[in-house]
Amino acid sequence: MYRRSKCTAHSEHMKLQRTSNRRTVLKTVGTGIAASAVFTSSANADKRGKGIGAFLNAEAVFKDRPVWDSGVADKTGESAVEVLVGTLTSVDIPEDLFPGGDPPEQGPFGYDPRAVKVSPGTEVTWTWVSGHHSVTSYNASADSPEDHGQEFDDHSEDAQNTFSHTFDEVGTYLYFCHPHGTPYPVPFGPLGEVPNHVGMRGAVKVVDD
Repeated sequence: MYRRSKCTAHSEHMKLQRTSNRRTVLKTVGTGIAASAVFTSSANADKRGKGIGAFLNAEAVFKDRPVWDSGVADKTGESAVEVLVGTLTSVDIPEDLFPGGDPPEQGPFGYDPRAVKVSPGTEVTWTWVSGHHSVTSYNASADSPEDHGQEFDDHSEDAQNTFSHTFDEVGTYLYFCHPHGTPYPVPFGPLGEVPNHVGMRGAVKVVDD
């Protein structure tokens, strides 16, 4: 399985920073926990009625629309599927947050693939290629937004950087990174509390055909 040391991921993240103000903004945008959410079998469909397109393309503070236009990766028939966490994606950070320098055009705030279609019984494994992200079930957190799943310390030497879940039931499972894709406001230093910073959201669609 593909792995990358957290030191390497951190150094690549730091290359995006050219000024002290930029470091402050990116550090705030990048603040978070590496956490794994439990996708319960009862989460057969989104509790709040959002489909994949509406959820993934919700307006994001630091990303132009469309947030998602890559389509759904068809992995049906495969017993195991990998999704990378923290891949590079375009960002649109205002210039006034970076006086004296140009804002970065990319940041490590993507899931790859962002949306995937699988068959029942498929094990999906999320692999962190950069830290400070989470995989938080939107269904499971609908009534408990403060619950970000099972947390682990992404800075420790023995920290896991993968999380796996087997999807047995047909349905649409939506998830997000806390705080890069939250459907509710979270603290962001320069702007106060804002939701969905960079649209870091994903989906697993389980179909039986």
